[in-house]
Amino acid sequence: MNISHQQEFSIEYARENFNKVIESAQKEAVTLVRNEEKFFLINENILESWLETFEILKNKEILEDIKIAREEYKRGETLTMDDIFS
Repeated sequence: MNISHQQEFSIEYARENFNKVIESAQKEAVTLVRNEEKFFLINENILESWLETFEILKNKEILEDIKIAREEYKRGETLTMDDIFS
């Protein structure tokens, strides 16, 4: 999910159109704005996905494995499904 493509609603609109706002939040993060403050409303699955991503980004070993895998891919060092499951 790309946070830059989220919808933004005023708190007043959210109060008057709660169900519409909730429906939007099921698909993407929603920003609720009150004066200069911004609040985010997100689906639990999206939150869990973000938390998993943050955990991966904190793990230096996994990041190094990803870097190596990308380098191998660029060099054409890939496996087919048959290579893996035969």
